[in-house]
Amino acid sequence: MLLFTGGSFLQMLEGDAERIDELYARLAGDERHARLTQIVREPIQGRLFGDWSMDFAAVDPTDGAERMAAGRSAMLEARRRFRLLERLKQRRLEDWRLAGDKELEELASESYLARWTGRLHAAGE
Repeated sequence: MLLFTGGSFLQMLEGDAERIDELYARLAGDERHARLTQIVREPIQGRLFGDWSMDFAAVDPTDGAERMAAGRSAMLEARRRFRLLERLKQRRLEDWRLAGDKELEELASESYLARWTGRLHAAGE
């Protein structure tokens, strides 16, 4: 998707990460592009604009600015939610790992005590 309003462009790039990196580097190196800013970069389940083709539609600059602000807010909210889910996943993995470590320690202690108790009984007989 490519949007032009108020003398600025907003473009959403979708596709293979390596190809996106190559395109972004090419755009960044092109002197016709100034103030190139990456707003959000994240993996997606599927393309949002895969069926779109290039077209022109006149957009009222105030409407365009509002839409850009709404789109940016939506992207930032999606990014925030993704990061929260990642943190939750990491926390759950850490809790799971700590519980596993604790269980192993308990098993090792029980095993040691069982062997020690067996030796004491064997020595006393």
